[in-house]
Amino acid sequence: MNTLKKCTIQKGTHPLPSVENIAFTKHAIEHLSYTTEKDLVFIVTCGGGSVLFEAPNSLTLDEITAVNKALLKSGANITEMNAVRKHLSRVKGGGLAKILYPATVINLIFSDVPGNDLSVIASGPLVKDHSTLDDVKNIIKKYSLSSMVKLPNNAFSETPTDEKYFKNVHNILLLSNHTALTAMEKVAREKNIKSHVMTDRLQGDAKTLGATLIKETVPGHLLFAGGESTIKVTGNGKGGRNQALVLSALSYINKELGNKNTGNIVLASIGSDGWDFYELAGAIADKETIKKIEELDIQTEDFINDDNSYEFWMKTGDGIDTGHLDSNVSDLYIVYKP
Repeated sequence: MNTLKKCTIQKGTHPLPSVENIAFTKHAIEHLSYTTEKDLVFIVTCGGGSVLFEAPNSLTLDEITAVNKALLKSGANITEMNAVRKHLSRVKGGGLAKILYPATVINLIFSDVPGNDLSVIASGPLVKDHSTLDDVKNIIKKYSLSSMVKLPNNAFSETPTDEKYFKNVHNILLLSNHTALTAMEKVAREKNIKSHVMTDRLQGDAKTLGATLIKETVPGHLLFAGGESTIKVTGNGKGGRNQALVLSALSYINKELGNKNTGNIVLASIGSDGWDFYELAGAIADKETIKKIEELDIQTEDFINDDNSYEFWMKTGDGIDTGHLDSNVSDLYIVYKP
């Protein structure tokens, strides 16, 4: 293999920013801020970019990390989280487009956002932003973020609005949640299993969404869905939104076991990047999980109340462990009713 002499590769961190992420972003900006109308720049934008590509307006690393931690625990959806992030950064919300102007930019996008709003994916570094500082204030108030992290007034700034910065930017959506769902449905069809894609933009509270998915599934069918749930963390345990979704649905699965019209329901919720915090990608549950709970004498509600879904799935052995995967198209949900 030939050694690449003109390419720099930097491994970043996720889901929290780091010295490495900020240093790489600074390095990239320094090398890209001298582009002219004769230059052609290729960018690949994907989920995780909000943290991986970061240049705070004025905050220190500790401060921007505290903001990200607070957002992840707040219960805010991805659009709300990224609205806050955009106004704290030089490169988000069209900031990178301003830096690259007047070059021609080809932006290849892998979407991890329900509905594929290009301005939200990785906080839209090359897409004109429509959120305002007033929106940010409302989000901070809605989720009581100011009680979790104190920020100076000058930490936030408006994002670029001049159309000229975006006229030479070509945003191309290459891969999304819909891509994965279509492939899953194709495999089910090939195996003569009746299936249905409910939506590719599912959102809602992880603690109620599992039961909703089960109710929407027609007996004798596989239901597929994609999107991203939210969870407001109030306990001290370990876990992620996919693990919490399945854990919170166990009582509903248990109730349905006595229904002769449905019987053994199977529910799985999986992060497509293989990471739902604390090693697992998500979890899967059915009547065997209910049996394990009884044998182990586990109080499910205790784990739900303490946001400790990871420890629960480690006890039952029903966590899904794929290791880190190479792409992120948000979360995938699968339900089967025999």
